[in-house]
Amino acid sequence: MNVRHLLICICLTLSCEDDEPPSRFDVALSIVSEFGNSIFGLTNSDKFQLNVIDKNHPNTIWKGDVIWSSSDEEVLKVSSSGQVTPVDYGSAIVTMTALDQMAELSIDIVPFSGTHHTKVLSILWDFMKKWEIPGASLGIVKDERLLIKTALGYAIAEDGIPVSTDSQFRIASVSKSITAVGIFKLIEQGKLSLDDQVFGIDGILSQYDILIEPDYELITIRHLLHHSAGWDSTLGGDPMFRTLEIANFLNVNNPVTPNQIIQFMTEFYSLDFPVGSKFSYSNVGYLILGRIIETISGMLYEDFVRSEILLPVEATNTVLAKNLFEDRYQNEVKYYHNGSLTTLPSVYGTGQLLPVPYGGILLEAMDAHGGWVSTADDLLRFLTAVDGFHERTEILTTSSLITMHTASPHFSQYGMGWEQIGGNWFHTGSLPGSSSLIYRGRDGVSYAVLFNSWPILEQTKYNPEMRSMMNGLVSSIDQWPTQDLF
Repeated sequence: MNVRHLLICICLTLSCEDDEPPSRFDVALSIVSEFGNSIFGLTNSDKFQLNVIDKNHPNTIWKGDVIWSSSDEEVLKVSSSGQVTPVDYGSAIVTMTALDQMAELSIDIVPFSGTHHTKVLSILWDFMKKWEIPGASLGIVKDERLLIKTALGYAIAEDGIPVSTDSQFRIASVSKSITAVGIFKLIEQGKLSLDDQVFGIDGILSQYDILIEPDYELITIRHLLHHSAGWDSTLGGDPMFRTLEIANFLNVNNPVTPNQIIQFMTEFYSLDFPVGSKFSYSNVGYLILGRIIETISGMLYEDFVRSEILLPVEATNTVLAKNLFEDRYQNEVKYYHNGSLTTLPSVYGTGQLLPVPYGGILLEAMDAHGGWVSTADDLLRFLTAVDGFHERTEILTTSSLITMHTASPHFSQYGMGWEQIGGNWFHTGSLPGSSSLIYRGRDGVSYAVLFNSWPILEQTKYNPEMRSMMNGLVSSIDQWPTQDLF
């Protein structure tokens, strides 16, 4: 006879021989764990104790003879008294045998570095296990002090290389918030205004020929920031993921450049709706903002952002992404893609099929809308410089912040480069193999969380659940650390 127990979110199996005398069933033994089903790190000095209870008397530890065993003593050992000792990262099953009954408990030994906060780590790890995410990095700020800084899981899972708090991740569309701040830096310097014309003879980017749609001349910087310039990727597809087709249209070599993508737009791509008439999220709009930054500043987009935004706040580990795995940065994680297509034709036009995150998409052309690589620490250095709380140095004026967070007239939950609800500012980011979220709470609690996977097939469920998980994680902190880790 098999009886399945659920205790502390762990599925335990109880089994007895069918021919045992009825008195055996007066006792129903199960394992209880004082630490859940996960142990974080190998050097923690905590004692990890397992006990046995009789389910008929659940508040009392059973004192009878017990035999304990581990399915893999290279991962963990368990003593005759039920005390677990982590040995290496991985998973093992602890088995308890007593009175011819058996119960099992699966235990994870998880790579971890940084702040040890059991509730935070447990909530984060449960989320990662559910969505099969190998690694994560997390930072939480309260009153502009970095109080929790932790990394969990694997940077390169198959090699057993753990994530560290210095690990770099692609941040995808969180890049849009950085680009928006760059535009407002130029506005503060008196070099731009929100209603400046972008295309046409009198536009900032007058070098592009407008061959297909005269209304391109109506597009302003405000429209680009508010995602209301006229492109709807749900109708014509996102040009940022059609780079091989663009090269064919223009008869140019692969990989195409950001300037060639914009040339394709103005020469071949009709607007999908009247300029300024509705909100439609647009990657190419922020790509164009990057070229505006270059034209007005006289600097490369990357150089301007680093010199005017990142370096002043000591965000020194934020750089532009590379296409290929072999070109990744020394501290950069590996990205794990779980979509229906695992390979795509190379963005280099060779015809070779490459992994989607590594040459199947053209990261190096996504700079201003989705191309940055960063750390949780760096993102919070950036975020606390534009959060309006003024405990740390601000890089934008209060007036600029108010304008930047003025909602789109067509969508109240998006300002200029930032999502916003109820006075809280945030932005999510997702690309094949990576997902991210930065959040500035009006209560003074802000965070950045980075993952090296994105469940693209379930993105409509995953993205809201990521935000919900983080809200619950922050709410679970009943006692904050005091040391500022900035």
